[in-house]
Order: sequence, then C-alpha cells, then structure tokens
Amino acid sequence: NGNDIYVGGDWTNNAGASGFEESTGTVVFDGTGDVSITPGETFYNLTLDKASSGDFLTLSDNVIVLNDLIVNGGSLHTAANILDVNGDVNINSGAVLFVQAGGTLRVGDNNSLTGASGSFFYVEGSSSNQATLTHSGSGRYACDIYGEIAANYATFEYMNGNGVFLHTGSTVNPVYTFNHCIFRNGAPSPSALLATLSTDTFTSTDTYFENTSGNTQYNVWKNSSSGNITFNNYSGDFAGPEFEYDPNNQVSWGAVDVDMALTVMLEGPYNGSDMNTDLNTLGLIPLSQPFNSNSSADWYYTGTESVASIPPNVVDWVLVKIKDAADAVSSAGAPVVAEQAAFLLNDGSIVDLDGSSNLFFPGISYSSGLYPVVWHRNHLGVISANKMTRSGGVYTYDFTGAGSAYSDANAGETDLGGGVYGLWGGDSNGTGWVYDGDIYSLWKPYAGEKGYRDADFDLNGQLDNKDKNDVWFDSYNKYSQIPGSKNNYSDDTK
Repeated sequence: NGNDIYVGGDWTNNAGASGFEESTGTVVFDGTGDVSITPGETFYNLTLDKASSGDFLTLSDNVIVLNDLIVNGGSLHTAANILDVNGDVNINSGAVLFVQAGGTLRVGDNNSLTGASGSFFYVEGSSSNQATLTHSGSGRYACDIYGEIAANYATFEYMNGNGVFLHTGSTVNPVYTFNHCIFRNGAPSPSALLATLSTDTFTSTDTYFENTSGNTQYNVWKNSSSGNITFNNYSGDFAGPEFEYDPNNQVSWGAVDVDMALTVMLEGPYNGSDMNTDLNTLGLIPLSQPFNSNSSADWYYTGTESVASIPPNVVDWVLVKIKDAADAVSSAGAPVVAEQAAFLLNDGSIVDLDGSSNLFFPGISYSSGLYPVVWHRNHLGVISANKMTRSGGVYTYDFTGAGSAYSDANAGETDLGGGVYGLWGGDSNGTGWVYDGDIYSLWKPYAGEKGYRDADFDLNGQLDNKDKNDVWFDSYNKYSQIPGSKNNYSDDTK
C-alpha cells in the first residue's frame, strides 16, 4: 500500500515469479549482519541501509527493481547474477556496490548510476567471466562517479556521451585500474567511452576500446591538467592516441604492434588492370633491398632485408615508413617510428618478405596518428592524406583512390584511368623531382641496355624510348608531395 518494508534478515521468495508484486513502496534491508535474497525477486524500490560496509546483501539469483536502487549503507554484491534496475542507481557515501564475476548491473534508459563522494563502486570479474555494466532497455544512461571506482575484467557499454565519467574528486582504486576492461557501444558524437576530471595517476593494462557504432568521438576524454593515465598492451580498433581528447598531454599509450595492409600502384608497370612483373620474370630483382644505393636520395635506407629467392607476383622492392603526426601537412618534422623494405605485388599489395603476409612492425610507440609513406627507387614517394584506420586489429591504407595521397600545389599521384591512381614515375636519381637530370644522367648514357636500371621507369628490364616518352615525359616537372622531401631542382639539371 505504498509503505516501506524493513528487512533485518534474509529475504526468501517461496512463491516464484508471481509471488511478491509491488507497484509502489520500498523494501529496505537494514540492521547488521550478512543477508541474502533467494531465489530471484522483483521489487519496486530497493534500498540497502546496513550499518557497516562489512554487512553484505548478496543476490543468489537475478533481481529486478522496477524503479530505483539506493545503496545507502553496507555492501550489495551481485555474485554471478543480473541486477536489473529500471530507474536510477545511487551509491551513497560509505556504501559499496559490487558487480562480481559473471554479474551484470543494468541501469534504466535515460536514468543514471551515481557514485557519491565517499562511495565505492566495484566492477570486478575474472579472466573467464567478465563483470558487466550495461543498460536495462535499449537506450542509454549516465555513469557519474564522484567516489572510488575499481574495475578489472569488466565490460562498460551503452552509456551516454560521457561514458564512464570520473568527476573532480573521484579516485581510481590503486589495484583495479581498468585492467582487462572492455569499453564499447558508445554514444554518437560528441561522446567518449571514458571521461575524466580526476587528478588520479594510474596505469591500465590490456584495455580494449571499440567504436561499435562507428560515430563515437573519443575513446578517452581528459581535460584536467594533473594526473596521468597510461594504457599498456591496449587493443581494439578504437584504442590509441589518435582517438583521444587530451589537450594537456596527460594520457600516454604504450607500444603497440602494427599489422599493416597497404595498397599502391606504380605508373610505369601499370597495364590497365594490374602491374607487370617483367623484372621478376627476367630474374633481375636483387635479393637484397636496393635503397642503400644512393645516399643523397629521399628514400635512402640501410636496412638489411634480403631473401633467398624472389616470391611470385612481385613487381619490385618498395620502402615503407611510418610517421607519427597530427596530420599529413605537419608531418615534415614528425618522427619516423618504423620503416622496412618490402615487396610490391602486381595487384598493388605491399607484403612482407615471404610474399604474402602483411607488413608487421612490433612495439611502435606514438603520440598522434600513424601516416604511411611509400617510396620506390624511380617513382615519386607518397604519404597518406589521412591517418591509417584500424579494423580487426589491422591498420590499412589504400593509395589507389582519388585524393588518397597528400598533395598541395601539385598532384600527389597520377590518374591511371578507371578510377585508379598511382605513383608518378620518372625520378631515376631520387631527388623527389622529375626533371632533366633523370634522363640525361641515368637514361641517355645507357639507352638500349638491359638490367635492373634506375631509369627503367616501366620496369620491363630494358632502357628504351618507352621509359622516356611514356613515363618520364608524362611526369615531367612533377615533384614529391611528401612534406620535408628534398625536391632538389639543382641536382636535376642537365
């Protein structure tokens, strides 16, 4: 009849699902000692008001709360059960709400979970059994933490734009610092999966971020100028510094392995559908990477990559570098965080030395975004117009589309027809500029000869007029659009 029921001991439901059905009022667990609800039950309002945080209320089955849950004193433990709250969840000072391994706390749509100052909210699962915080219906809810939060092997999902929001004055448990946690199903932009104004310093290990909807704005939003967060061994397609909001540089990301799939076409050997492999067929491709042959070239590289034999479908060697930059425009002074020589296949794939695997760069540390740079020994190099994206754990970039290569005043790539773009050919001396010196120094003196030649722009194993007329002439006066390239006109004169 709308009055409160106070329970000092256990609550036992012997009548099944249709036994206790209230549409108003509150059931309050008070007093001292550990108690339980067994088996499942449905309440309208549920309040835990035990005298001490050492007094537990433990669920032995799933429990539904049709309106609000208040944890005012004592500790509420879910065990491996579902606590489905259709309204608000409030954890007051000194009280504990503990979502345990296999347990799930559901919060009502357009409602909120609030951990007040001095409260304790623990979401701690195990390696084989996550603990989960999610929604009760199909909408979103707020998660506002002003007290302490502990998270380990936990899943956080379907929150509003602030995600797990650590307010000013909140703390992160020093042991359970979001290790092995999953953040997913974030709200549409503007939004974050984890937002913090806390000044705590902590390190999270094996944290997973996923942009399930594809339009969540940030993985981590941190706008306070003190307290550092470090993520080590992180994973997920939405993890990493390129997705954070961190104007005060308080968030750090540890090294990550980069599995990378790149696609690029070269103007010279392109035949209208793929690239010719004449150099491979003629056995002219060297077994060791060729980018150590010209120390003044933009692409000069002293790596020791070599193979016992050239795999099938290989067009030639290419050099791949990865720059850590905020954008392509500012990449001139950006650090190169990894580089290696690789093989270019006739379908445009850049692969490892086995001729089939993606390029793999172990243990890369970066602070902004990853921009791939691709060099060929007689084609103009390119840098991506946009940072690489990650899907299924693989970083990918396709240079064959219009606008995929960064450019300013000069086209970054040439239109090969049919919507396919590729690297300009004709830069035989590696100056980053297709000009007279490429012909007069390295083509004209050796015209008619065969071999693995720098001025063999169509890569057919022979210096002939097609190199000059079909490739070099088409690219004449084009220069590399990679910011910071030499573009050395003085080296390209007659």
